[in-house]
Amino acid sequence: MKSEPAGLSNIKTSCQKCVFAKYIDTTQIDCSMGRLNLFDYTEAYNDDGNFYILDGMCNFLRHEDWNDGKVSLEKLHQETALSFTVVINAFHLDSWSLKNIKVNYKYMNKIKFKIIGPPNKNKNIVSLRDKLDCIATVSPYYNYAMHKVVSRQNTSYLVNLDSKDRINLDLDQFNETYFDKPSKPILTEFNGLNYVSSLAYDLTSYNTACVIFNQNMDELRKYAEKNKEKNDS
Repeated sequence: MKSEPAGLSNIKTSCQKCVFAKYIDTTQIDCSMGRLNLFDYTEAYNDDGNFYILDGMCNFLRHEDWNDGKVSLEKLHQETALSFTVVINAFHLDSWSLKNIKVNYKYMNKIKFKIIGPPNKNKNIVSLRDKLDCIATVSPYYNYAMHKVVSRQNTSYLVNLDSKDRINLDLDQFNETYFDKPSKPILTEFNGLNYVSSLAYDLTSYNTACVIFNQNMDELRKYAEKNKEKNDS
């Protein structure tokens, strides 16, 4: 399920002076990162030469002053890698699962860990909180607490880790699938877990004025499904 937030459909990206643009003399002939295969584009020119303009926002755009003018794919991938808020959901995970969670990601500094759970699992929650050095929320009120935990996270995606069958979480797979895509899903199931756009959740909550997590998720699913039907038609 993919979407572009309102207004983004008019965004253009000029390839001029991008370090990945390939030129013959002053005329661009290609993109070394293959972005011309992913975007619709038009040709343009000015006094400095001929170049392409992409329909959409290219997150690979890097100008000549980037990285002191040195092309570095490693630095590019680090900068464009997706970020995640991983919510470890003790409402649904048992004690054994909470002790055996493993998260793999090449860019661990781009993960925010959050723990949420009921008072009767406080001991397990505190132990995991100390291990991960993160914020934990203990509350008997799941939907209100969950909404507070996932709101305004400023990460690419929210991941609700709520299944004991998915406690070995490999975020590299999701990142490698989507990080370079011009259009990313706002809500999708991937390897048995829901990945939710943080921005889409916040916009949904703002529009509904609702502080109940499950209700906001229901509204987000409806929007995503309508958008899918629109794109398929």
